[in-house]
Amino acid sequence: MPVDIRLFGGLVVRVDEQPVASRYEAGLLLLAWLALHPGRDFTRDALAALLWPDPPLPVARRRLREVLFSLRRALGDADRSPPVLVLGRDRVALGVGWTCDAAALAATWAEVLRHAHRRLDACASCCDRLESVVSAGELLAGVRLPEGRFADEVAARRDHLRQVRTEVWVAVGTRALEAGDAARALAAAQRAAEEEPLAETALRLQLQALARSGRRAEALAVYDAHAARLEALDRPPPDDATEELYQAIRHEDPVDRARGRVDAPAPPTGLTGRDPELRQLDGLLARDDVRLVTLTGLGGVGKTRLALEAAHRHGPAFRDGARFVAAGETRTAAELALALQAALGLAGTRAPVAVLVDWLRGRELLLILDELEGNDGAAELVSALLAGARTLRVLTTCRTRLGLRAEHTVPLGGLAPDAAARLLVERARQVRPSLALDPEEVRDLCATLGGLPLAIELAAARVDGEALLDIHRAAADGLRLAGGPVDLPAHQRDLRALVGGSVARLTPPDRDALAALAVFRGPFDAEDARSVAAADADALARMVHHSLLAAVGPGEHALHPLVAAYGRATCTEPEAVATRHRHRVLTTLERGDRTWWVRRRDEVRAAFASALDQGDLALVAAAAWPLARRLRSVHGWHDADAWFGRAVTLLGAGDRTHPAFRRCLVGAGGAAFRLGRHEEAVGQLETALTLSRAAQDPLDTGQAARTLGFALRNAGYPAAAVPLLAEAADRFDEARAAVDAAGARYDRATALYETGDLASARGALASAAAELAALGDGPGATAACSVLGLCEVLSGAPEVGLRRLTEAVRAHRSLDDAGVANSLNALACAEVLTCRWAAAARHATAAAKAYADSGFLPGVASTETWLAMALVGAGRRAEAAASVDRAVGAALALGTARPLLEAAAAVAWWYAGPEGVAVPGATDRPARLVATVLAHPEPIAELRAAVAPLARGLAAAPPFDPESLRACLVREVASVRRA
Repeated sequence: MPVDIRLFGGLVVRVDEQPVASRYEAGLLLLAWLALHPGRDFTRDALAALLWPDPPLPVARRRLREVLFSLRRALGDADRSPPVLVLGRDRVALGVGWTCDAAALAATWAEVLRHAHRRLDACASCCDRLESVVSAGELLAGVRLPEGRFADEVAARRDHLRQVRTEVWVAVGTRALEAGDAARALAAAQRAAEEEPLAETALRLQLQALARSGRRAEALAVYDAHAARLEALDRPPPDDATEELYQAIRHEDPVDRARGRVDAPAPPTGLTGRDPELRQLDGLLARDDVRLVTLTGLGGVGKTRLALEAAHRHGPAFRDGARFVAAGETRTAAELALALQAALGLAGTRAPVAVLVDWLRGRELLLILDELEGNDGAAELVSALLAGARTLRVLTTCRTRLGLRAEHTVPLGGLAPDAAARLLVERARQVRPSLALDPEEVRDLCATLGGLPLAIELAAARVDGEALLDIHRAAADGLRLAGGPVDLPAHQRDLRALVGGSVARLTPPDRDALAALAVFRGPFDAEDARSVAAADADALARMVHHSLLAAVGPGEHALHPLVAAYGRATCTEPEAVATRHRHRVLTTLERGDRTWWVRRRDEVRAAFASALDQGDLALVAAAAWPLARRLRSVHGWHDADAWFGRAVTLLGAGDRTHPAFRRCLVGAGGAAFRLGRHEEAVGQLETALTLSRAAQDPLDTGQAARTLGFALRNAGYPAAAVPLLAEAADRFDEARAAVDAAGARYDRATALYETGDLASARGALASAAAELAALGDGPGATAACSVLGLCEVLSGAPEVGLRRLTEAVRAHRSLDDAGVANSLNALACAEVLTCRWAAAARHATAAAKAYADSGFLPGVASTETWLAMALVGAGRRAEAAASVDRAVGAALALGTARPLLEAAAAVAWWYAGPEGVAVPGATDRPARLVATVLAHPEPIAELRAAVAPLARGLAAAPPFDPESLRACLVREVASVRRA
């Protein structure tokens, strides 16, 4: 039930479009006062004194209580949440769910005052917004107001609102007059005059509208009446501007001297996707202290189109309007001065600059100089004009900054992806209105074109005869896009020539460096540029100056995709550049943080693929371990699977004893396990371990043994993993790989914990955590603490363990480490074991999402199990069914012991609950599932602890064999779904 408060022209309050009865007069006044002060609260004493200034305060307070009670009932607040009228113990305010015409006008006026424009009548958006909320009615007209503060403030607001409405109607009328609509201008002038009969601005607007309508005599009569009224009131006569206008009408002089005339071409199309740049430009052109603005950017980025928009948008705000001068054909300051003189219609025998300065001096003009990049003397001329004409404002477009002290720069890049796609579709449908385009193909093409508007226009012009994929290939393969609309300048109808024209402004060494930098798929830093392209900081600065290179982050640059395509097509030594590129990328894999990796992922993929294709096995071998660590740290299992899998396929056909093969085999095996392909993973890892042992390479042996041990432990065979992880630690010690050795000892301690050897595990985990922390491996130390917390929970110290687990989660989050999923899962497990159901469900849900996002299927299986248990414990069996379903699905997909046992525990919990009392009709299946978990030859500590209470409450039953367990899980999850 919306509440609408109308204060203009009276006082009306409507609830759900029905007016509140007038018997609530004091309550309506109270609402009016609160609506005039949105966001403020008032004490009850202040409101009582405001509404009833004469009676004693206790009487007024009693009346206020009665009014508030009746008003809440009238507003329907008893059935509304939250209420419109917010009543505190001693304070009253308006909450939400209400509208007010006066508040809307005040808010809009405040926003208009904050908006950057030189004059209100020159800003279409502000005028339109104000006209939609302005009202001719007086504030609280005809309403009997309490004497004192209430009446005084309303009177002051009425005066202010009259001024606001007068200014708004004058602005609306002025815009109408400039648009040639004299009738609308006259109507607006009359509205303004009704607000303030003596306002000179309203009078001048009325006189101009009448004169342009051919009603000279009427205009003169209006002036005479106004002058007589001033005299009768003993006021000064009309001001000079009004008198000047009167004399012009009287002597039949033109009265429509073109204030704000814009002399610029009309854009042939609408502007798409430049709202941020327009807002920045609006703010600059509205400031009196900003005299020179330059739009910079690559050719075809839309500098001219934005300058035209600015001319038509801001020109009317300047007394003498805007002038647009195409300067692309000029090469010197003298040529530019002559072109400017011709555009302004000036003649003279004196030096052109002197003629221009004389004409511009005293004029309030926006001068747009387009395409200055080819003019070496442009900065000199612009400086002279600004020095000689104080009221001149200059907007230029150029691929480079002019370098003047007065200059403010608005750099333009490619359109945002959504805007670029919208522009491509709009332009393509101008060619073929019924065209259906695949959104993914549109996005891919726009990305290749780097969102460059002109390139998008050229591409769209070809859709009548080519498929998007063909246009995409033409753009990517040497910028073979040409043609386009015939009204485009010739130099803008060939994409390769357009980009080449910008590159040609560089020196030959800089051009060679730019071509080499094109090998980078994304951002690069100064050391990357030096190593790959021999480009120093000065060379990069020159490329930035010519808008060929953009700064994309602290110390990082990137080429526009089309500039990069041009560079690759013109590179004279592509093989040497590619060699330097892949060596630089693959030997610096461990720099930067997770954000760095996300930005460089495609760069690394391309470099690794290049090293494989070129048979650079030494580089592949050197990069394998750092790459595996990087991918593990961000849970990049799909990337690892694809990249290492391809490497294994290529290298396996050659020398299988080379370190590159066995290292990539470990990377592929680790990824395959995490993606649920256990048998394949174990086979690859066992082969890699055999090869590494035969080669007597301690580091490779350690990596293979550790990864195989990890896979076996997570598959449900922790006892088998213990000796492998011990071997890994020894080999890492031998290779002096301290962090890896400490990590292997942590993995071994975790395996000991899972076998149930809690006494040995606790000491080993504490030692591993301390060792990893001393080595600076924060995520590793935190992971060890997480498992130590679980160990403490199972050893009879639940509060200590839970506290340690909570700290581990917090530490992982502060490190922005992917291991937070493991800590969350461990915390959820501990909370299930200690019957903290709500917290366990919350943490398990977060862990499940993290595992699902990373594609770590064993993690999904584990977390869904604990989530199902938590939900059953909390009495949310219906929600638990979905988790049971997901846990069983993941377990069957993995097919290994641990996830199958976890799924068995989840199903048993769903049937029997934490007390171990099976639901009716469950027969002996919960007991058999529990027995299966407990009978596993390599017990998993936390899983055994979870089902132990169920075993005590259920009758003894024989366990399932592996195949029967699979069949049971398939059957039981179907029953869970039906339930």
